Amino acid sequence: MESKKIFIACPISKHFEKNKMDEDYQIFIKELYNYIKKRYENVFLALEREKYGQEKMSGEVCTPLDYKEMKDTDILIAIPEDSMGVAVEIGWASALRKNIILILDKKYKASPLVKNIDTVTNCKRIYIDTTDGYQKCLDYIKTFIK
Repeated sequence: MESKKIFIACPISKHFEKNKMDEDYQIFIKELYNYIKKRYENVFLALEREKYGQEKMSGEVCTPLDYKEMKDTDILIAIPEDSMGVAVEIGWASALRKNIILILDKKYKASPLVKNIDTVTNCKRIYIDTTDGYQKCLDYIKTFIK
């Protein structure tokens, strides 16, 4: 097991409807988290901390906590979709010179600044397509995270 710290950044709010998280997305994120947790000692996922929406934090509370987690991180695994919050976390990681694994979903139009973050920092891009659901992409993503 590696001692590096991994920060998983993914959209949260958009995957909730009537205080319930989209099941396909939740299973995908949990399986990704568990896969990474088996390989690395320290993994941060805000959804885990917030019990997958059962203990949501306000922006005033979670923003400084997330930034503190980012400062101590070695690798950011980011799934931005169209999330401005994940874009901020990618910016933090870049400014802090963290290694980034950027998982870009072909279903979403990524900002040119997000898509091309590898021009200013160490970043590996992975392209997925979740049009038919998230689960089909998980095995593919795992091949990049050893």
